[in-house]
Amino acid sequence: MGGSYQIQRDDVQLNAETQAGLEAGKAVVVVHGLDPATAGVSEEVFNSPSDIAPELPLGATSPALCGVLVASQMGDMPEGGADTGVAQETGSNTAVLALGGGLVLAAAAGGTFLVRRSNAKA
Repeated sequence: MGGSYQIQRDDVQLNAETQAGLEAGKAVVVVHGLDPATAGVSEEVFNSPSDIAPELPLGATSPALCGVLVASQMGDMPEGGADTGVAQETGSNTAVLALGGGLVLAAAAGGTFLVRRSNAKA
């Protein structure tokens, strides 16, 4: 919302052990750093010294995201959209299109549509 960012893509050199882990499907990435507003802990706990690097707060070194890497991600451009778990329909609803087109044609021909509620009591 109003901010901007810049992305820089760099090549990463992998050692043989890491490459073997990728090929075996056992390589993972862990992103560290929590948002203090959504960490779910008190400010005191969030700012306490980290076990990994005591000069940093615990919240900065706590794991936030992780995932398994797949070797094919490294060389091939992904195809299609993101797999969000929601199926997307690709067909069209011709009845809705026909109704909309009919209303547009009738309006263009000078037709008037009037919807009126009856106020008479039975």
